[in-house]
Amino acid sequence: MAGGSAGAPRQMAGRHFPQLDGLRALAVMCVLITHYWLQSGHLGHLGVRLFFVLSGFLITGILLEQRPAGSPAPLGPLLRSFYARRILRLFPTYYLMLATGVALNVEGVRGTSLYHATFLSNLWYARHPDWEPWTTVHLWTLAVEEQFYLVWPLVILLLPRRWLLAALVATIAGGIAFRILCNLIWPGMPPQDVLMPAMMDALALGGLIAALVHRQAGDPAARERLLQRLGGASLLCLALVGASVLIQLPYAITDFACTVPMAFLVLAARHGIPGAIGRALAWRPVRYLGRISYGLYIWHIFAWVFLIAVLPGLDWGKPGPATFVVATLVAIAMGAASWHWVEQPFNRLKHLFPYARGTAPQPAPV
Repeated sequence: MAGGSAGAPRQMAGRHFPQLDGLRALAVMCVLITHYWLQSGHLGHLGVRLFFVLSGFLITGILLEQRPAGSPAPLGPLLRSFYARRILRLFPTYYLMLATGVALNVEGVRGTSLYHATFLSNLWYARHPDWEPWTTVHLWTLAVEEQFYLVWPLVILLLPRRWLLAALVATIAGGIAFRILCNLIWPGMPPQDVLMPAMMDALALGGLIAALVHRQAGDPAARERLLQRLGGASLLCLALVGASVLIQLPYAITDFACTVPMAFLVLAARHGIPGAIGRALAWRPVRYLGRISYGLYIWHIFAWVFLIAVLPGLDWGKPGPATFVVATLVAIAMGAASWHWVEQPFNRLKHLFPYARGTAPQPAPV
């Protein structure tokens, strides 16, 4: 990749972007609305895709910041820090949730616990189009994330810089092609949505935006051009989605077209969206929801299970606006408890595994 000199200012390390927390809140609320209220539709799927774009953007940015401009750095220390920090961020809450499900014999958890414990939930649901057990249906996204983390650092750290942008574009195209192929082989079945290669278009799109930001560090004019071009591409993609009502297009194409505006939102939020939208994303309660979004997402199905168990006389098993309001409040309480009592104490241990070039903020993945 051209650019990215050693003297360029860092774009991610040691900085926090409040409006990205707002986008995390938006993403997790799309999932909650779908699970608690709508029970169908594309909204939850779009929320998950937004999480993936965010994750690809932040993780790629962190890795690029730690990669020296000259000769390759020793991979061992960098990878140890990366994976140790990811484990501290993700594993405690995740395995506590699994242990709770097994201990309380929550429906379906014991029978599929080996898949979830090894982050292979997406393989389970790829083979079960009925999406059962419903109590762990959201864990396929965590499996995708962990599989992504295994592969992506090697891609970003080892690939020659001059090939990086082309490789990211090729990965996006490969993700779309993989989904089209899955739909041809298993029409309408889960593999096109839950396998890691099928989500690489969203993850690599976030990575592509991060790579462009990294290359254009210290050049405000280039940053503005990138925003304008991505905004124009987003409008074209939205027009394509609208045209798909009249012109039948492969689902993978329209789904990616929906994802491009998400990348524009991520880039705009990273630089700061002005006006009412920016203020809404940076509003403290919204930012707090984004901050606790990982635990909120992890526990939100158990919040519904809890309601059904403690209030059996009320039909909490039926999705709708009342279920959404009450279950969301319970899920937020569980997510907040997770954040303050589990996630933060482990996050404080990250100083034991510093990056050689400074400590970078970590995303809150799904």
